[in-house]
Amino acid sequence: MSAAAPSLDAVLGDAQWLPLRLSEDATTIRFVHLPREDHQRLRYLEDKFLPAGTATADLPVALVAARPIAAAPPRFIFHSSMCGSTLLARVLDQPGHSMALAEPIILNQISARFSRGEDVGELLALAVALLSRPFGAGEQVVIKPGNSANNLMPQIAERFPQMRAVALEASVEDLLRAVAKRGPQGRIIYRRLYAFVARTRHLDTGFTPEDMWELTDLQAAALAWLVQHCEFADMLKQRPDQFRSLTMDALLGERGDAMTALGAFFEAAWAPAEVASDPRFNRHSKDSGRAYDDHQRRRDAEEVNRAFGPEIEWTGVWTRDLAEHLAIPLDLPNQLVR
Repeated sequence: MSAAAPSLDAVLGDAQWLPLRLSEDATTIRFVHLPREDHQRLRYLEDKFLPAGTATADLPVALVAARPIAAAPPRFIFHSSMCGSTLLARVLDQPGHSMALAEPIILNQISARFSRGEDVGELLALAVALLSRPFGAGEQVVIKPGNSANNLMPQIAERFPQMRAVALEASVEDLLRAVAKRGPQGRIIYRRLYAFVARTRHLDTGFTPEDMWELTDLQAAALAWLVQHCEFADMLKQRPDQFRSLTMDALLGERGDAMTALGAFFEAAWAPAEVASDPRFNRHSKDSGRAYDDHQRRRDAEEVNRAFGPEIEWTGVWTRDLAEHLAIPLDLPNQLVR
């Protein structure tokens, strides 16, 4: 005998019922029930990573939107990919203080609708509010969208004046190393990413469609990085009270200062020293059972450099020359750690 479907009040009154995805026509939201301990094993908040047997509930958007939602002021980790964002989300699972949700697929869906020209404002506000319901009294929820959802930053900032966000990025060379390390799959993903982000942010490079076909995979990945860099720079300048920037080098190399500054900015009650010494900093962010410390990171970077160093170096110089030509500063303003 199957369990009875939960009521609307039961779902909205329990933050463990998380919005997973929209129906194709965006009239229904599928919620999934995920106790806090499941998040430690969950890579991202999307269907293929859910534990077997996860309970679901499909509720009409109109009914959900008509109810008050007990949301906390949202906190965000926006990122340009391959820069430690998943690791940061993991260590911000601090019971009693904060809980992080990694890459909710519902935000990717809304981002895709926005890139097609749809008005997604109300739907976006509802999704963010649902994701921001605290897991415990006094806790914050930190949302780490997928980087394809960076195009939603202006609307989120406008609709949630009390939101706070960190824009996290790696250097373009670090990004290129990560793409090269992933082989053909990584190169394809980043070509697709550039095609996606270019829909809502145009860089006046002067490249023709024919020129784009002649770019290498790493050049396309670098352009995707540069588009997102510009999106971050815009928000950091336009919304300095809501946004701060952070580099991957500062996150990993100056953890104590980074966690102290981030805690103050997010108005979080966690102990910065405890977060900075969290053992998850020495585990692989996407495979929590695998040890992965700073020494292994350096070894991996050296291995990639041996295989792809000249291509990465050339593409990095090309990107920096292009940014200079377009008058794009490559140091983000409003830094958390100086």
